[in-house]
Amino acid sequence: MLTEPLFFVVLLLVLLPVGLYFVSREQQKELHRFEAKLRDVTTGMLHKMELAVGAQNQKLADHAEFKLDSTADRLNQTLEVLRSAIEHQARQQERIAERLSNLESMFAAAR
Repeated sequence: MLTEPLFFVVLLLVLLPVGLYFVSREQQKELHRFEAKLRDVTTGMLHKMELAVGAQNQKLADHAEFKLDSTADRLNQTLEVLRSAIEHQARQQERIAERLSNLESMFAAAR
């Protein structure tokens, strides 16, 4: 009579670790599948973020290039205006010098 419950206790003591081993093995497999899915999702999100950051950087670079181009155009226009003003000033100075020379020669002739 005592052997029958003892048999079940021994059987339980033997089968419990084996059952736990298989259960933990299934849990490990499930954990590995979950880790793989998580890795795939994380990699996908990182890739999307890299693309978004790259697009934003390109947009910023394009905007900066546009600003530089427009600033360069305005500087070229300003330089052209200054060049024209300097040439005009030089022509006026030449005329003034010519008139002064004429006045000096007229004054010298009048003496």
